[in-house]
Amino acid sequence: MVSLRSGRVLAWLAVPLVLALCRGQARGTEQAALDRPHFVIRDADPQLEHQIDSILNAVYAQLVDYGSVTITDTITLLVVTRREQFDSVVGGRFPDWGLGCALPEQNTIAILSPYLFEYHRTLPEVIRHELAHVYLHKLVGWPRLPRWMDEGFAMLIGHQWYFGDDWLIARAVFSKETLPLLQIEGLNLFKEGKARLAYTESYIAMAYFLEKYGWESFMLYLRELRSDDDWDRAFMAAVGLDYAAFQAEFIKYLEAKYNWAMLLSDTMLLWILLVLLVLVLYLFKRRMVKKKEAEWERTAPVEDIFYSASDGTSKGISDSTGSDS
Repeated sequence: MVSLRSGRVLAWLAVPLVLALCRGQARGTEQAALDRPHFVIRDADPQLEHQIDSILNAVYAQLVDYGSVTITDTITLLVVTRREQFDSVVGGRFPDWGLGCALPEQNTIAILSPYLFEYHRTLPEVIRHELAHVYLHKLVGWPRLPRWMDEGFAMLIGHQWYFGDDWLIARAVFSKETLPLLQIEGLNLFKEGKARLAYTESYIAMAYFLEKYGWESFMLYLRELRSDDDWDRAFMAAVGLDYAAFQAEFIKYLEAKYNWAMLLSDTMLLWILLVLLVLVLYLFKRRMVKKKEAEWERTAPVEDIFYSASDGTSKGISDSTGSDS
């Protein structure tokens, strides 16, 4: 992924994925290669089609490592060249900040053409994210997942943590503007700035869930939800808390985690602050030097006249004295 990250934040966020990967490595990827679904890629030139196919198969193998479930359905990825067509495919007007959409019940992924639309994410990130949605819904079946869990899982698989996201959350914590997890259900109606906060919170919430309760609890939650379609009961069975209690626990975690001490302990952030401090001191010193030079330039003509007059007078007195002698 093309992004800047601090080592400290990256190490913390890698924990849940390592847990999942350790579980998957015991099975290996050989079976995943044998049971790949049939991917159909539409409206892409040969070069783009090959690139997309490689991404799909790579992330599918990773997902099977994580979830132990293979997909036998044919999955279609549609490369869309017009925004109107995209809205038609996804069944309504889509947020203008969106680049892709997964339709798990239709085994379809739609993405805007990277040739015709400006991508603020890399193509692999977008495809990994959308296929993760499809796979997660295959695990849970027809019940609706909490939106933060759906997006958080897709972002973990997409490796979508970006430089500055920790600052984004810290500012939200300090200004009391963090989003309750339940509010993220309305994500598609958010403006881009609020949507970014919702996605970032979703990422952290999913990472927190996996780090604290483990991958097996996540799988248990999905099984319980599949059988009962009740968020409260599924959460109680998986982690011993109802949904409201988990939300309160997560907000408390955010407030404890994202504070000034945490930000200042971030190595990359500390170096950035030091560089900025040096730059400010340099600019301040340069400004003071220029100010001093300007003062010298203003006083120099007066001083030249004074010293010239003094030298002339002294010379005249000296000459006069010599003549009298």
